[in-house]
Amino acid sequence: MDILNENRDPKEVPFLTILAREMERAIAEESALGIQRNQIPFIYIDLPDTPQTPQFIGLAQAIRTVASFDLIPENNQQRYWMRCVQLYWQAKAILLSQKILNLMPNLADLEQLLSQMLPKTALKNLQLETDAEKAVYDLIVTGEPLIREWAKTEGIDYPFQNSQDLFLRFLKDKFQSSLSKKPFEPEPLWPDKREQRAHRCKWVKFLADQFTGEARESNYLNLLKEMEWEGYWILALWKHKNQRNFKKLWQTYLKSQRKLITLFDSELHWRKGVPHKTQRTSKILSIEAEIDKTGYITWYWSS
Repeated sequence: MDILNENRDPKEVPFLTILAREMERAIAEESALGIQRNQIPFIYIDLPDTPQTPQFIGLAQAIRTVASFDLIPENNQQRYWMRCVQLYWQAKAILLSQKILNLMPNLADLEQLLSQMLPKTALKNLQLETDAEKAVYDLIVTGEPLIREWAKTEGIDYPFQNSQDLFLRFLKDKFQSSLSKKPFEPEPLWPDKREQRAHRCKWVKFLADQFTGEARESNYLNLLKEMEWEGYWILALWKHKNQRNFKKLWQTYLKSQRKLITLFDSELHWRKGVPHKTQRTSKILSIEAEIDKTGYITWYWSS
């Protein structure tokens, strides 16, 4: 089998050697969080041997490393949550790379494999998120020359070699801005889902040009400036989004943003380092995680 060496060139390595390296990496990542499992479940995904495969592996590796933390867990619940986020991004690295490069012939087969790693709700969220991120990728690839020129005009440093570097920076900035520090706050406020949904709906309306000429449009444009490269690319393409080569891509992006509104339903709430989740009855109850006999991290309602 092939892996990428330090120069990102393919190098043939025995399968058992690759497996041992990946297990060492997983153990090191979990040890850094203070987690120890007697066994670590894994799935094997067979990639086709094509000239595009090294590019796929390189992109997937870069996406996987986005989920990095500079926070120190204070208890097991925080440790397990942080590890689950990392594992979610491992699955995202494969699925998003597939949607971008279309390496494997059958997306459904890949999603079936990922269902062995993720619960049903998490897999659904992953599908929605990767659709939205693929839409961003397509806009960035098509609009990269315009984004580069906009940055030059605005006097903003453009440190990217290509559109993929810019996209990876977008993912990193998005992850860091969405990375909630609530697990580490003693008394965080409970989020209001209705307010979250309303805010998200307004954001989508702004992207759909429904606030043109209003003060709210100016407010959102200023907000995009504060978001740096998570928002700069939107500002750069804002005046071009209805042009022929962008209109269809922008509509796909809008559609994916509307679907993301449902993600609020599965968010965790934290209080005094303990995770809580909303039941079907809308009652917020605490949950706990433990490592079962097969090595899986399992979440359940606290008794």
